[in-house]
Amino acid sequence: LKNAGADLKVIKKLSDENISILKKAIALDDKNPELWIALASAYTWDNSVKGLDQSISASKKAEELDPSILTYAKNT
Repeated sequence: LKNAGADLKVIKKLSDENISILKKAIALDDKNPELWIALASAYTWDNSVKGLDQSISASKKAEELDPSILTYAKNT
């Protein structure tokens, strides 16, 4: 447990990098619902109200693009 703080910093850094990469991918292909679902999932690692809000927003965008995508996401 003495390294827990360091581990959390590494996880936060990787999560931030993942979100950044997904945002770049979405900038190139914003009609891809799977990218939006991946972004929604990535935001859940944030563990904050802001992260949850962003996750819900990305999920809604994915559902707009493909109404069946949330069913798919729930089953994977």
